[in-house]
Amino acid sequence: MRFDVRAVKVLMASNGIDTQKELAELIGLSANAVSEMLQGKSVPSLETVGALCEALHCTPNDILLADGPKEPTLVRVPA
Repeated sequence: MRFDVRAVKVLMASNGIDTQKELAELIGLSANAVSEMLQGKSVPSLETVGALCEALHCTPNDILLADGPKEPTLVRVPA
């Protein structure tokens, strides 16, 4: 699973959360920790994902992306 920074930023705007500092206060992290998370420099813990979901009124599926194959996989079947 990967953290979807873009989705978090969209959800922040739609919930009237204007700053990273405001989000940090809502989820109980430092502004620096939120900044690093939203720059993709750190990955949120499960506890933080839960706090984000509560603050942003969303589910984990809204802010996490499933890791799929990077390229299509070819399967060769014997003739």
